[in-house]
Amino acid sequence: MNNYSPYGSTHHASAQSGGIMSEGDVMDILGQLANEVGSDLTKAQIAAAMDLFRIGLNPSVVVAITQELRKEAAASAQLTSTPPAPVSAPPTRPPQHQSLNSSSRYTRQQPYSRRGYSPSPSMY
Repeated sequence: MNNYSPYGSTHHASAQSGGIMSEGDVMDILGQLANEVGSDLTKAQIAAAMDLFRIGLNPSVVVAITQELRKEAAASAQLTSTPPAPVSAPPTRPPQHQSLNSSSRYTRQQPYSRRGYSPSPSMY
């Protein structure tokens, strides 16, 4: 094995000596690797992926889940960044017909004699 390690000789040396790397060292290496390949995964996301690998989940399934979650996050970010539609003025009331006018609808009609009209005797 070569001694070249872009992540520092301490990580590589511990693996070369036959010792098992600590989880913190592995997380540091994976975090740096994620930054180099431009995946923008956080250490918490990498730790979650490692836990899924430990329980035996297929790596291609983890990749598919990660891609789907990124699509949903992008769609959610787009929805929250879109300004809400402007609020329009409330609709105006349609005009009312004269027979529905409230002033004439509920007024009581005066008897004929009081309005200045008296019925003719032939109407009876």
